[in-house]
Amino acid sequence: MHTWVTRPHWLAYVAAIVALFVPSPPVQATTTLRIGHVGNDQGAIHAGAERFAQHLANVSDGEMAVEIIGRGALGNIPELWVQMQAEALDMQVIDTGAISLLASGKPIQVLLTPFLFESQVHLRRYMESPSARSLLNDIAVTSSIRYLGHVGERSPRLISTTRRPIVSVADLRGMKMRVPRHPMFIEIFNRWGSIATPVQPADMFMALKSGLVDGEDNGMVTLANSSNASIIRHVTPIDWNRSVVALWISDKRWQSLTDQQRSWIEDAVSQSESDAAAAFDIDMRDAREKLDELGIEIHKPELGGFKAIVEDFVDTHEGTIWPKGEVERIRALR
Repeated sequence: MHTWVTRPHWLAYVAAIVALFVPSPPVQATTTLRIGHVGNDQGAIHAGAERFAQHLANVSDGEMAVEIIGRGALGNIPELWVQMQAEALDMQVIDTGAISLLASGKPIQVLLTPFLFESQVHLRRYMESPSARSLLNDIAVTSSIRYLGHVGERSPRLISTTRRPIVSVADLRGMKMRVPRHPMFIEIFNRWGSIATPVQPADMFMALKSGLVDGEDNGMVTLANSSNASIIRHVTPIDWNRSVVALWISDKRWQSLTDQQRSWIEDAVSQSESDAAAAFDIDMRDAREKLDELGIEIHKPELGGFKAIVEDFVDTHEGTIWPKGEVERIRALR
């Protein structure tokens, strides 16, 4: 018995056989950017990195991806800067002021001027201003690290303590306060009469629990989402500093990307900035509710004393650390 194949079926059969031996067109490779950071999985740093990663995947239709390596697994903040300069790491997510840990980033320390920003709107306005962009572009030229924008917003920095409440600046006298390992933070808290004690984020819980420090300088959202909240008993929102969580890229890595890839990154950053602004008030409300649930007392500060002691801060540093007139330009944007 013979099996006959009609012409249409015969052609389909031949095409199927040929397809077995013709290689498929190559699948376009995904460009992956590696982001390092020192934050934990619950904080604003990691949230900002994830926000950017999601938007980048969406706007590029999966052609670009992000690998996030957090918790300081690749090193501390200065070490991550060095890796970016050496092209061993593509990106870092960290507060804008952290670039000042590089000598070339010194001028951005202006953002650590106490009580410089009166609101989040004021902070956002400055970060979008030509003055800020000029300062950050100059740093990019000298550091080979480019500021792309921000992907998160920090809650204003407050004072939290394990035993004694802080209301006035006099209450801080002699208190051992955990601060970031940055000369400006140390100077400011020493001016307020405390014993500024730098402690790495990973060691903060044990430092508070053991009594190595009496309290910490941090934001409400960060505190509420950390294990430190189980030890802290008093919070005083003096709101002395406001900052954004910035996204930085190695300039050489940036130059290696196509115009289309850069456009995708810029779109993802822009969307992240909008999301971060929308989330700020919600995150602050949720954080306050968490502190209330934990029985942490929130005290109204007497800000006059805190502000008086740092009144000469600008005169001390302007013109040597940052350009003259920068504080005035920032305050004019209120």
